[in-house]
Amino acid sequence: MNRRFDQAEVDTISKGDSKRLFVWGTIMYDDVFGGRNRETKFSHHFVFYDYANAETGKIEHKVESYYSRSHNNAT
Repeated sequence: MNRRFDQAEVDTISKGDSKRLFVWGTIMYDDVFGGRNRETKFSHHFVFYDYANAETGKIEHKVESYYSRSHNNAT
């Protein structure tokens, strides 16, 4: 990140409604079948939320990650 986000913007990004956290990149690897110099491009987006656990009554923090359609060839 090239700047810090204030708490209000972090809250907006965490909800994922109008802004969202995306993580993308390329992974280079050799596979277990002898394939060399393999490459996988990935892109995920994240949504963070709190919910009340019905059994404990405590607030729990959750994060969900989804594959993005663009910039992604991961399975």
